[in-house]
Amino acid sequence: MDRYGRELKDKPLTNVNHLSQRPPEFFEMEADDIMFRENDAKWVYYPHTDALVKKMKIRTVNVHEQWWILGARMMLTYDAYKKLGLLYRELTSTGGHLYGFTGNSIRVKGTIQLPMTIGEEPYVVTHITMFTVLDQPCAYNVIVGRPLMREMRMVTSIHHMMVKFPTPVEVGFLKSCQY
Repeated sequence: MDRYGRELKDKPLTNVNHLSQRPPEFFEMEADDIMFRENDAKWVYYPHTDALVKKMKIRTVNVHEQWWILGARMMLTYDAYKKLGLLYRELTSTGGHLYGFTGNSIRVKGTIQLPMTIGEEPYVVTHITMFTVLDQPCAYNVIVGRPLMREMRMVTSIHHMMVKFPTPVEVGFLKSCQY
């Protein structure tokens, strides 16, 4: 709310009218439009309330059929952390707890930076990502946070059960696996 209050008093913090003030692009194809067409929804069964299920690579390990939720940060269960072949001593200890909607707390084991790759060749993007490792079993192995989605310029469509993102070649996409 602080930002909106400041914008009422002062000029807006962002200005879409002046392209010279936009942040620099990481690669040329980033300026391409990302669009979803009805054909993108082929093989999606309606009505659905399914979560987006995607394939990704964390470090050098293919992590298949992980659930993507739009959380505030990147989270990884400790069980998935161990399955990636990572050792406890590689974690940066942070301690503390995360609190959910019900007020229940989950103990945080620590944090670690890992490369995360999405897409299929040649439409791939890799980003070094800070994961918070949770010390509790969870229905999801990986929770993808909004900040990463913003940095990777990902666009989701629940209707199409798809995520699209710019790559150095052209727009890449991940279709959801439905069960």
